[in-house]
Amino acid sequence: MATFVGLVLVGAIIFIVPRLIYPPVRSQQLDQLSLKGKERLDARNDRFQLQNGLRATLVQGLAGLAVLVGGTVAYRQLRHNIQASSDQHALDERGQVTERFGRAIDQLGHDQLDVRLGGIFALERIARDSLADRLTIYEVLTAFVRGHAPWPPRLPGQCRERAPLGQLPELQVRAPDIQAAMTVLGRRILLPPRRPHPSWNGAAARGRNPSSRRGTTETHWISTVSISVG
Repeated sequence: MATFVGLVLVGAIIFIVPRLIYPPVRSQQLDQLSLKGKERLDARNDRFQLQNGLRATLVQGLAGLAVLVGGTVAYRQLRHNIQASSDQHALDERGQVTERFGRAIDQLGHDQLDVRLGGIFALERIARDSLADRLTIYEVLTAFVRGHAPWPPRLPGQCRERAPLGQLPELQVRAPDIQAAMTVLGRRILLPPRRPHPSWNGAAARGRNPSSRRGTTETHWISTVSISVG
């Protein structure tokens, strides 16, 4: 229905507007001008040519307008399709990240060491891919360290509270998962700008600083925490 109305309107513009602007020459006007025979015919033909020229101009203008409107509609539709596709892609990507995050958390609580290690490095990979999840992963890994290496020592297999550091095995030997978590946190990819260093309150660990090239061992005390890096 809308198309039919549009065609009728276009036809009215093309055929009526030229007659309104250049109305047909009346016989009375020709008589007033004292035109006869061929002169009267030429006058009418001239008026018809003016009308037809205006119709041609109107047709060209309406055609250009139609192209412009069609291009605008197509552009807006294209933008809409691109935005919808982008939104769907972001939604799918977010769903994949959520699924990966859930699997990594399950791995982090597994009884087997290699599964926990896989969960830790899976969280690091998610943090590299998803900026929105970095702070959450940062908190998860720091909580993992505090929960699995509490201070004072109270879990089976932990070192004695006053054991000399020189007599303790390397952290990567006695607690590879804690070392892995600290290594990931030490890379600082999880921290947004101006974010403070991880909070180790209530945790004890002795390991290697992956960014250090020195072979010596340094001990840093933070509150009640003893962290040795080398």
